[in-house]
Amino acid sequence: MEPRFERLRRALTPDYELQRELGQGGMGIVYLAREVALNRLVAIKVLRPELATARAMERFRREAQTLAQLRHPNIVAVYDWGDYDGPPYLVTEHLGKAKVDFKNCTAYLCGPHAMIQAAMRDLSLMGMPDDRIITTLEAHMKCGVGKCGHCYCGGKLICEEGPIFSLEEIKKFNILPGVDSLG
Repeated sequence: MEPRFERLRRALTPDYELQRELGQGGMGIVYLAREVALNRLVAIKVLRPELATARAMERFRREAQTLAQLRHPNIVAVYDWGDYDGPPYLVTEHLGKAKVDFKNCTAYLCGPHAMIQAAMRDLSLMGMPDDRIITTLEAHMKCGVGKCGHCYCGGKLICEEGPIFSLEEIKKFNILPGVDSLG
């Protein structure tokens, strides 16, 4: 087993039994574990060690606090938060295997530009049609009324013709350079 997994497993014992890695994202690695006291499966998200700057750890902590305040059927419940001799972790409910028909659903993306591009790429690779991947490009706007020209991309003023676009439109009108190579 990899040293990071073993170090985390030891740090979480006796409260959690770490079982295996579920996946990786831009900021973290998600593991499947069993919460010993309540005998339930949980997901444990750990901040990537190479990203564990003071600023990133603060953002991760704020994410945990924000999620812990939310109650909605489409948002996982937060059970615990902590750190160990390593990056911080967040314990959430485990949803099991979600069955998503990527060809027949729609994704709405907002957030930092790099995250939006990564999510568009991943959704496209999973088979979601480009016309069903919707995002906002308001981060490219300054004045919001087409006067400054800051948001002029691909022959369009994002503030006048958007700021909501599908990946299909972004590719068709070359609104964001480099996006045409996604998926």
